[in-house]
Amino acid sequence: MRVFFIATCLLTSIVSSAQEISQGDTTKLPPSSEQLRSLISISPIQLEEIVIVEEKRLSGTSISVAARNVEFISAQQIKALPVQSVNEALQYISGVDLRQRGPIGSQADLTMMGSTFEQVLILVNGIPLRDPQTGHNQLNLPFDLNLISHFEVIKGSAARIYGANAMAGAINVVTKYPGKERAYFQLYTSSPFENDTASGDQYYAAGARAGVGFEYRNTGHSIDVSYQKTNGYRYNSFSEQKRISYLGAFRTGAHKLTWMAGTIFNEFGANGFYSPAVDKNSVESVNTSFGSLKYEYQNNGWRIAPLAYMRYNHDDYNLNAFNYRNNHFTTTAGAELHASKGFGKFRLGAGYESRAEFIRSNNLGKHERFYNAVYTEVKYNVTPNSYVILGANTQYNNDYGWNFYPGLEVFTPIYRSLSFFANAGLANRLPTYTDLYYEDRGNIGNADLKPENAVNVESGFRYNLRGITQIQISGFVRDVTDFIDFVRENPTDRYQPQNFQHVQVRGGEIRTITRFRNSLRKKVRVESLRVNYSYLDATLMNMDKESKYALQHLRHQIVAGIDVLTTESFSHSINMRYNERFNGLEYGLVDYRVRFNRNNWSIFGDINNLLDREYIESGVVPMPGRWYRIGVEYRLR
Repeated sequence: MRVFFIATCLLTSIVSSAQEISQGDTTKLPPSSEQLRSLISISPIQLEEIVIVEEKRLSGTSISVAARNVEFISAQQIKALPVQSVNEALQYISGVDLRQRGPIGSQADLTMMGSTFEQVLILVNGIPLRDPQTGHNQLNLPFDLNLISHFEVIKGSAARIYGANAMAGAINVVTKYPGKERAYFQLYTSSPFENDTASGDQYYAAGARAGVGFEYRNTGHSIDVSYQKTNGYRYNSFSEQKRISYLGAFRTGAHKLTWMAGTIFNEFGANGFYSPAVDKNSVESVNTSFGSLKYEYQNNGWRIAPLAYMRYNHDDYNLNAFNYRNNHFTTTAGAELHASKGFGKFRLGAGYESRAEFIRSNNLGKHERFYNAVYTEVKYNVTPNSYVILGANTQYNNDYGWNFYPGLEVFTPIYRSLSFFANAGLANRLPTYTDLYYEDRGNIGNADLKPENAVNVESGFRYNLRGITQIQISGFVRDVTDFIDFVRENPTDRYQPQNFQHVQVRGGEIRTITRFRNSLRKKVRVESLRVNYSYLDATLMNMDKESKYALQHLRHQIVAGIDVLTTESFSHSINMRYNERFNGLEYGLVDYRVRFNRNNWSIFGDINNLLDREYIESGVVPMPGRWYRIGVEYRLR
């Protein structure tokens, strides 16, 4: 009840503050998401101007001077990709390993730089979407791709910034500012032009999404709905998703109040997802609802931001072969308060987070846990262009007691356009309820698990030539103790999670992007060229037992893309991905999108897996072959 009391107090203070708002100085406010998106689309060559506007601690950091390995994916870049879901868009980010089990984002696990899928935190507008049941449901987002302004991808330990479970990084999904887009709709249909051998019906997918927005006085409002359906690409691989969401904002002077709410109903065939020998006819539905309210005040060097949120998730898995069913109901509620103030060369930040997690399940039982955290940090500008950040996140959990996670960041220019950055920090990952209590024929939980802990050290160089070309080279080492892995000693035993392993992950990344000012040919204009490469190596110190998930991470990854205009109306995007895993499995994929734009209308065509490769991303589930899609959309701004 403590967290609900705190949330109620914060909400009351937020509403009271909003009622007393008066006109103030707006010059000190950071750019809105819509202003940022306009900057990118109007002047795409100015990479150094991109600002991380939603980082909730010491905000306002420019990408070009970030002391971390940060990647920014704008709405303009997402629009050029041959995708129809947030999940699909994330697979084009270097260092991110998206392991999908089905089409159009039905379910996927996300890992980053050699992590597990539960060591990466997903946020929306800086608000965490932790799922205490299982990391499998983290990407069941109630907000559609049309609402996304950009992704902020922080690679490496982010515990000092975001708390628990950001051990290997965090992805912040930032939505558009409400009301700027007056009307939007999109229709599409797609197919691999192959037939289901069981029924003789042709496989297909179709979808529609629409949104309306309006502004009234100092408020903005956006309502968005979407529907996607497919009968799959193999036996029992259907998927059906329904979303509805609402974003609102009130802004005047130094005050801003934002709120959001959304829900998704997601049902899919789970053939081969968890128990390949017996789950051929299994079906799963994951329904998620989320809501939040956030107030922000910025004036005279102060930034104060209280917020409150709640996430509800219902996961219903039906293994029809044995009349076996898992029914999980999970509720997470939290409240946070962040404050920072500048004092000359110093900027101080502090904050408090409180969260409660509840589960009611026929398999996992009834449990609850409470989490509290306090953070402090200081930023010192050594020179106008270099700085040091020192901070710590102190956490208390009623199951695991007190833990302390410090962090350090350094950024300094070296020569002209070349700069150096480095960071180090401690991080943790809390066991999920599935880790602790799940039980079936092949697995059994372990209620004595402890949190995972890690030390992450990273450094790199960044070269930025007048915003036209950016090159970044970085390397890291992550040392994980009390690593949780499902293991067994004999083939007849059930897998059980244990804290027995010590894992060290080492890797590096080279990321390049060039945006061209002029045409390379008179009739063909190359807009941008991206080539990214990441390498990982890992050492498991205690491999005396059979592991369920070990050696499935990427060793080599290449993500490349080129955007070309052939006329003022026709744009083309070609994207390539190459993945090679520790276990030797490798595959290369090529995807293509062509788009015709005229006034507020556009028509697009996609070919995914252009070379028709056979590949697997997770477990034993084969992914779709060549797939075609065509659609039309309308936007009124």
